[in-house]
Amino acid sequence: MTILYITGFILAAAGIIIALNITPKQISFDFMKFLGRDKLLAERMKIAKGEKKEPKLQALITDINYSLEITGSAGKFKFVCIASAILAFAASVLCLVIGQYFVLPVMVAIIAMIPYLFAKAQLNTYKKNVSLELETALSIVTTSYISKEDIITAIEESLPYTHHPIAEVFKRFIGRTRLINSSIKMAIRQMRQEIDDDIFHEWCDVLLECQENIGMKYTLQPIVAKYTDERIVNAELEAELAAEKSSFLMMIFLVLVNFPLLYFLNRDWFQVLVDTTQGKIVIAIVALVCFLTTLRMRKLTQPVKFKS
Repeated sequence: MTILYITGFILAAAGIIIALNITPKQISFDFMKFLGRDKLLAERMKIAKGEKKEPKLQALITDINYSLEITGSAGKFKFVCIASAILAFAASVLCLVIGQYFVLPVMVAIIAMIPYLFAKAQLNTYKKNVSLELETALSIVTTSYISKEDIITAIEESLPYTHHPIAEVFKRFIGRTRLINSSIKMAIRQMRQEIDDDIFHEWCDVLLECQENIGMKYTLQPIVAKYTDERIVNAELEAELAAEKSSFLMMIFLVLVNFPLLYFLNRDWFQVLVDTTQGKIVIAIVALVCFLTTLRMRKLTQPVKFKS
């Protein structure tokens, strides 16, 4: 009967989503609207001018949506969401059939994280590509700016060698500076807000100071050099952490493979583990620990970034 209730709930929810034409993009838009519903006009103005950052959660949702669209992965993300929902339903039914009630919420939580992890992986790939593009683009702009002391000309000259998405950001900067009564400082602040990268933010901050003191232009090149340092450090760390990742995954595999091995080695112990309440709690704890430690390992092995 419980399985019938769950099946009915899933089908009813799916029917509502289809009938109302609800999409993941619409859900994220409504969620972001909910987060920012009480913002004052002055606060929104500060965010638009680059004087204040968006809330981290809202900025994360914006970055994920943008990276999915820019990388053409929006369709894949929808497929992953649908597959995760189906997999969560199948896992729930399986857990109820075999009586593993304590494992059920853990399995649903693990499967529910799949779309987020997919989107996060796409975002990390996008940010990595942006960093590589920024390294080239800012190097060209900085070299030209140091020699000509004109940031507009420097950015215009870099456009033929700049690619997406940095090229679009630079083009919008040029467009803003050509407006009547335009302010270069305001255009720099808006450009700074368009790219979520600490080194780029530091470069823009120094560029703002250069508008008051042109002698600060010589500090731009060392900032751009941080991209090269960052890339070298990440390459070395990736090589060193590869063995640690393999060891961790091997330990997880050995922990999980103990359950079927126990069935063949000691049938009585296996029955205690899967049939008693205490055993079911132990299985749920093992699944939860494996999940949390995997997330922790993933976080600790992320590429390093300069923090301003």
